[in-house]
Amino acid sequence: MERNVCKYNNLCKINFGVDEKANFDKVFLVPCCNRNLKQSKEYSYDSVQFSNNPITYIKELEKENCSCFVDGCNGTIGETKDIEVSLTRKCNLKCVMCGYDHSFNAAQEKIYKDTLENLKGNNLGTLTLTSEGEPFIYDWIYDYMKSLTSDDFKRVYILTNGTLIDDEKLEEVANNLKAKGIKLDIVISIHSFDMRTYAKIMRNKNFPRVLETAKLAYRIGILDGINYVIQPFNFSEYKNARKDADAVMKGLGDKIIYLLDFCNYSLDDIDPEIAEVIDNKM
Repeated sequence: MERNVCKYNNLCKINFGVDEKANFDKVFLVPCCNRNLKQSKEYSYDSVQFSNNPITYIKELEKENCSCFVDGCNGTIGETKDIEVSLTRKCNLKCVMCGYDHSFNAAQEKIYKDTLENLKGNNLGTLTLTSEGEPFIYDWIYDYMKSLTSDDFKRVYILTNGTLIDDEKLEEVANNLKAKGIKLDIVISIHSFDMRTYAKIMRNKNFPRVLETAKLAYRIGILDGINYVIQPFNFSEYKNARKDADAVMKGLGDKIIYLLDFCNYSLDDIDPEIAEVIDNKM
């Protein structure tokens, strides 16, 4: 009998559970993770065991019933293509709208690194790093990316605040991956193009450096987007964000990805055209 495979099966998210802040002794795996899903089931595993052989656990889940509730879907989990690894909450910033606890345990880094190493060799699609911490807080991340081959991943997608990036190393990595047929994309969080507003939101004064990194990433073709969260500190200027970005470098405005701080605003509170863009991504 042919399986009814869920059409939302292309991404598994690997992260630490929110109730495991102190020890990070459990890893949570979320199959069928998709922005359109109303619900996803989490599976928890011992962190060390998981990090030693993550693909085994992922493959086991592919045999399970799909846990999503979209359009009455009752299919099974199909072949995993993309992996999001959010196994670090360590970050150098404390942005005002960030809800993550950046507590850190030394064992966490080893679990993170081991998981990444042991995902190699499985001919996967996109590797996403990370939605909960800052990947460039670890200097070894550059060497890890350079060690990848097209038998590991076809694309590396990085979410970063940009403040710790070594531009020379980033360009070296981009050239290295391109030569091996691996696409590198980064998304940098820049929630204002006014230096004073940026400092208030990010609680950081590295604004000029981040702009230089964004310009470099744009020039070499790896800037996939600029995350811009609409929230109280930038509410008076968000409508001009694309124009402000283009003033820094022509073309940056097209990279703005509008997001919304739903703790303070609803879609009804903002410009209808921008609200529509945000709503379509939800």
